[in-house]
Amino acid sequence: MADQGQVEMAFGIKQYIATPSPAGDELTSKALPTSGGAALRRTELVMRGIAIVSSIAGLVFLATDRQSRAFTLYTSVIIQTAVYSDTKALLCTVFVLGMVAVYSVLQMIRCLCVQSASSIPPSSALSWTIFMFDQLMTYLLLSVSAASAQSAWFAEQGSEGFKWAKVCYLYEKFCQQVGSGMFGAFVACLALAITSVISAFSLFANGDYVQ
Repeated sequence: MADQGQVEMAFGIKQYIATPSPAGDELTSKALPTSGGAALRRTELVMRGIAIVSSIAGLVFLATDRQSRAFTLYTSVIIQTAVYSDTKALLCTVFVLGMVAVYSVLQMIRCLCVQSASSIPPSSALSWTIFMFDQLMTYLLLSVSAASAQSAWFAEQGSEGFKWAKVCYLYEKFCQQVGSGMFGAFVACLALAITSVISAFSLFANGDYVQ
């Protein structure tokens, strides 16, 4: 009987060691999420801040771009002014940059006021909304920025096939300011792309890690 009792006691101790502790599981499951979730939130906050600054900078550079030149035709003097609205691609880029700036400000407010108090549940309606709008803004800004970059290239280099002459040597200041605006647009697009990855991770990754 003594041997049987020792065997049962040893079996009980072994079973107790093999059984995971609920408190230990909870501590292990929450150790990574706290640091990982905080890192994601900080990265998202920084990227949305960059998107705000770069989109507003690109918007200001393009919307205020203007240069006038006087040309002599026979005995007449013609004054022509180059503005961003002369190119439809630049006009669309200015409009989309305004949308991106407003959207990024709203998301920044959400990051500071909402997500700092409580995490957004994965696969919730809000997570899907953030993910979809991040994707939409990224692809929309990328498409108009690419179209504007092509127009700027034609203005700088011309096109022999289409018989388009170079115009940037006539409006040098205007083209330089367009280049600055396009740089801001592409930086904003890159920042939006990174936030899209973060929102996708928050939506599709393990909920225990995100919370």
